[in-house]
Amino acid sequence: MTEPAAVDSPLRFPTPYLRVIADHLNRSGVDVGAWRTANGLSDAALSDPWIELPATTFLALMRDAIELSGDSALGLLIGERLAAG
Repeated sequence: MTEPAAVDSPLRFPTPYLRVIADHLNRSGVDVGAWRTANGLSDAALSDPWIELPATTFLALMRDAIELSGDSALGLLIGERLAAG
């Protein structure tokens, strides 16, 4: 039987997903630079088509984005924007 991936194993994410979140936060008046920096995400990292992040980092980015935007439906909004665009 294969062992499950460790929680902090790097996962590969499409950066457009994170850019859409950053854009939504910016439109909500959130300091996107502070959001990225608090979670160890650089501007340069968002310029690549894919990014590898530990799962815990991705979850922290999402949790912080929801908290900072005050929008508990953030995931739905992001999904809608990705599907449309």
